[in-house]
Amino acid sequence: RRIADESARYQRLLGLRDQTPAETIAARVISIDASPYFRVARVELDRGEGVVKHGMPVLTPEGVVGRIGHTSGETSDILLLVDPRSAIDVVIPRTGGRGILRGKAGENGYRCTIEYLTRGNPAQVGDRVVTSGLGSSFPRDLSVGKVTAVLPGAVGLFQEVEVTPDVDFARLSEVLVVAAPPPAADPDAG
Repeated sequence: RRIADESARYQRLLGLRDQTPAETIAARVISIDASPYFRVARVELDRGEGVVKHGMPVLTPEGVVGRIGHTSGETSDILLLVDPRSAIDVVIPRTGGRGILRGKAGENGYRCTIEYLTRGNPAQVGDRVVTSGLGSSFPRDLSVGKVTAVLPGAVGLFQEVEVTPDVDFARLSEVLVVAAPPPAADPDAG
């Protein structure tokens, strides 16, 4: 059964590689930092020494994992999207509301908040959260997670929204590093 599960994971990862319109590099997770205040995973690359650089996006078939933080030889550290130092521009497709996804520090499991999401685009529990494509780091419409709480009673211009990521970081084993930006759209293709 373990071999069958592993085979299924590899098939989904290969499917993601085929769907991603950019060069990708597969990597195997070799450790995950257990600290509740810093969320980092270390990966071993199948190739890419000198190719993988700081800030490159990291994905799984389930969604966004984070960005490359530090590289050294055949290993790289991933700053997970649930790390408080992480910042990813996201959008809620149902409303079009945009904000910055940041990890939450502390003994809260793997959760995030969306900062700067205006009250004019009210979020609801269950709303999907995807990458906006802005900032040229992550391609547009990659799955990030779901809204699990909209905190009531907050005052001001922005909502307080909690997000649970789609990726199960406790079971993370293989990832894809997006090593090159996607090709530019062909203006003649319509």
